[in-house]
Amino acid sequence: KKQKRTLYADTSDSTCFDELSYADGVVTAVFTDGSLYAYDGCTKADARDWFEDPSLGGYFNAVVREPTK
Repeated sequence: KKQKRTLYADTSDSTCFDELSYADGVVTAVFTDGSLYAYDGCTKADARDWFEDPSLGGYFNAVVREPTK
């Protein structure tokens, strides 16, 4: 049986997030104000794109949050 791995973003330079992790289709985000959010339906590839972006908060605002039109 294949062991599931949790992916973690490096949030050491982030002014938005204290922690970002991905496991089983869900990204869990802990914001610097302590609020916690879970984003369902995320692929591992999408999580990796987000976690490797130079601006975690910028990616969140541009891609993850519902964009306003």
